[in-house]
Amino acid sequence: QSFSVGDLHFNTDYSVGAVDEEEDESDDDRMTTDFPTYGPTSVSTVDDPTSNPTDDPTIAPTKRPSPGPTTGSPSRSPTLGPTPRPTSGPTSGPTSNPTSNPTSEPTSRPTASPITMGTPTTSPESSPSSPPSSTPSTPPPTPFPTTYFPTFSPSSSPVDAVAAYAVRRDRLLEDLVRVSPDSEEGLAVVGSERYRAMEWLLGNVNYDAYSNERRVQRWALATFYYSLYGKDWTTNDGWVTDTDECSWYGITCDDESDGGYGVANRIDLGDNYLQGEVPLEVALLDGVEYLGLTKNFVSRFPPSVFKMANLKVLDLDKNFVEEVPAPEISLRDGNDGGISGLEELYLSNNMIASSIPGELFGRLPHLKNLWLANNRISSTLPTGLGLLTNLEELDLETNQFRGSIPDEIYGLARLHTLYLHDNALTGTFSPSFSQMTSLKVLDLDTNFITGELPAEVGLLGQLSELHLGNNAMTGQLPWGQISRLAKTLTVLDVSSNYLNSTIGPEVGALSNLVTLRLDNNYRVGGDGNPVSHGMMGPIPGSIGSLGMLQELRLDNNYVGGAIPATMGNLRSLVTLRLESNNLQSSIPSDLGNLSNLQYLHLWSNYLSSTVSGHLGKLSKLRELFLDDNSLTGSISPELGQLASATYISLADNHMNGVIPPTFGMLSSLQRLDVQFNDLFGELPQQLANAPLAKLSLEGNYFYGDVPEEICQNVQYISANCAVTMQPTQSPTSKPRMSVVDISEIIQTDQSPSYAYWWNCDCCDTCYPG
Repeated sequence: QSFSVGDLHFNTDYSVGAVDEEEDESDDDRMTTDFPTYGPTSVSTVDDPTSNPTDDPTIAPTKRPSPGPTTGSPSRSPTLGPTPRPTSGPTSGPTSNPTSNPTSEPTSRPTASPITMGTPTTSPESSPSSPPSSTPSTPPPTPFPTTYFPTFSPSSSPVDAVAAYAVRRDRLLEDLVRVSPDSEEGLAVVGSERYRAMEWLLGNVNYDAYSNERRVQRWALATFYYSLYGKDWTTNDGWVTDTDECSWYGITCDDESDGGYGVANRIDLGDNYLQGEVPLEVALLDGVEYLGLTKNFVSRFPPSVFKMANLKVLDLDKNFVEEVPAPEISLRDGNDGGISGLEELYLSNNMIASSIPGELFGRLPHLKNLWLANNRISSTLPTGLGLLTNLEELDLETNQFRGSIPDEIYGLARLHTLYLHDNALTGTFSPSFSQMTSLKVLDLDTNFITGELPAEVGLLGQLSELHLGNNAMTGQLPWGQISRLAKTLTVLDVSSNYLNSTIGPEVGALSNLVTLRLDNNYRVGGDGNPVSHGMMGPIPGSIGSLGMLQELRLDNNYVGGAIPATMGNLRSLVTLRLESNNLQSSIPSDLGNLSNLQYLHLWSNYLSSTVSGHLGKLSKLRELFLDDNSLTGSISPELGQLASATYISLADNHMNGVIPPTFGMLSSLQRLDVQFNDLFGELPQQLANAPLAKLSLEGNYFYGDVPEEICQNVQYISANCAVTMQPTQSPTSKPRMSVVDISEIIQTDQSPSYAYWWNCDCCDTCYPG
């Protein structure tokens, strides 16, 4: 029998019979359409597709929008753990192209919702293990379902039933083409997702009771299901069954409409193993306000989503999206010209490489949040961003944007969060910089920004976080202007630049600072001469007024003078790194008051005098690095009270006396370095009680045997000792000797004869220093 609908002509032979759900499901294996080649065909639980790298960058935090269109400001806490310590003093200047994240990540990154953000993370990495089958394994499906409908009379002939079914089908086809003209071609292809969704709808038990609007809603949802391989979803409860679509997994509806059915207003199918392309029919779901498909394997979404009348939030974070589609504007868009009501667009952690379509910006006047972090976009920053006059959060970090920051971005008066770190941006700050009066977070870390920090920074009255590390900035910091931000500024990071600046006493006014990073500004050129001296002069005593400070890094600069005793007032401090400077005098005993301190790095300076026993009060201290100074005197037994310490280095000083037996109480100690001092005596047997993995003792005046308990418990000992056949006696004098020294002094033609006083007879893990 043949029939026509418009320009479409069909020839088919109908037979009456029952079609059950299991047969409908088998169509997934018989279809021959153009689907992505990376999706698996079996159901499995998929990990986060971005589980590689960022390192969490440093990472990222991952970012997922909240369950609704509301937004909020991100919050970031400082990265307090120090970076791996350098093996020498100041190093050479930066490479021309920064390739790594800053040593300490910016304190905030967009987080899991538009209300609370967190540091993005990185691009999706994992992908489905095998492509969906595109080869038919069975004959193609019959053109139409042969379900018996209740409206047919039991006495009707099969020919009458088929004719009635054809009429119903034609009417539905006309309705669907009318509301979605772009679906017409797909509806004519037997076995396509649209066609199969129509077949399923015609077979619904309550089909006749549905209004036209509800039929469209159920057909659009079914098309969505078939297009994204719904049978392979992690959870697909209720989908493409006769049950109310408002009860399907991930679907939320408003209260019943005037038509007596619930209108879908929320689709939340994040982390559910969706694969393929979002169909254009999703735009028929006019009531949807939130479309959340994060952490899946979606490769494309249609421009028709920008026409969804009520859509506020589109979340495709952590997928495999390859491009942002340009909006399609036609006469059917009416007087609004295709303007979208979208407020939040999340496309971070995808595979977008092309530039953002310029025509998109003019269609999104209501947009507040735009996240495109961790993609592959290589272009200049589009000036069209200036058309997003309601924009509050812009996250373009970790891409390949180049060129200078256009003034159009500086003109976004409502923008409060701007993440541009880890790109290839160049140029200096524009005078328009001062227009960003709503700005709270500015992150330009790891770019090629040059010039000085302009004094206009003091006009950004709401600025909370300023991240400018890993750039090529020069000159003196405008401390007077920066101090105008005293009420709001919590993070100031200008590390790893080429500054030549003092630390102004105005720093003490920044009473809300949590993180202050001025480190790594001493740079050396290829000829070995300094290119920049970094931070110079003394540390002002006013720094002790920063009662909220948790991280202070001045390492690898040219800071001189004494460590001010006022630093003992920094009771919130967790990380204090002053290594690789020109600091002199003694270590203030007031540092023992820093009850929250975990990392104290003072190595490679010119500190002298003894180490105060007051440091033993630092019960939370994990790392104590005092090596490469000019410290004298004995090791204070009070240091044995550092119960949390995992690494203590006192090497390369002039300390004398013995290793205190109290070091056996260091219950967390994994490494102890005391090499190249003037220590003497026998090793205390109590040291075996510490969980040491490495013990460095060479270059001292120890005598006797390494206690057997230490040899058995310590994994690695570096000690300038050798194995003898007999125990040695304490010497009357203590010349500094090593294995090489002894072998050169005393040996015979037959066998060496050792007359020295330091050995390790019991030790299979001892190594010469």
